[in-house]
Amino acid sequence: MAEFGPEFGQTDTIALAVDQTEKTAVQAAALPEPVDTVLSSIKAVDIPSGPFKVRNSATGKDNLIRQNKDNSIELVDEKGKVLWKMALPGKLCGMVGQVDYYNNGKIQYLMVAKNTVHLVDRLGREVSGFPRQLPENAVVGPDKVSVRGTNYWRVDTEKKTYYLNLRKNEILTELPK
Repeated sequence: MAEFGPEFGQTDTIALAVDQTEKTAVQAAALPEPVDTVLSSIKAVDIPSGPFKVRNSATGKDNLIRQNKDNSIELVDEKGKVLWKMALPGKLCGMVGQVDYYNNGKIQYLMVAKNTVHLVDRLGREVSGFPRQLPENAVVGPDKVSVRGTNYWRVDTEKKTYYLNLRKNEILTELPK
């Protein structure tokens, strides 16, 4: 059982539909009530498009990752200086996650564009083993989910939800029980 808020209460499942044109996600819980009751509680949620505030592990300061019209992204420091620029295959599909992939106190940035998962260091370089390909285009993600001390990154597509286990370099279709 998961708690989703006063409009849904507790439920075992939740459905997510995405309107690509409006860049909004509509979520509705699968409740044991008539469909019209569920539909009356549908809630639209904006899919973030940035800029995204991220921590620079070298300076401890907040930086920004922003996406340009040509789909490239850039890291901008606290003074407005562009530190690096990188091409992406499409628009970001939601948030930019911050990961200490090597467990050394240095932050890498996790993001998804189309069906491509990128893990980028603070110098703008892809981490070894990335980018990774999803079986289909993402619509929203990544979002961190912890299960028994292991972090997974959830990415939703139009058909499925995928969970990325960065430590094991796995893309799963369900969380471990």
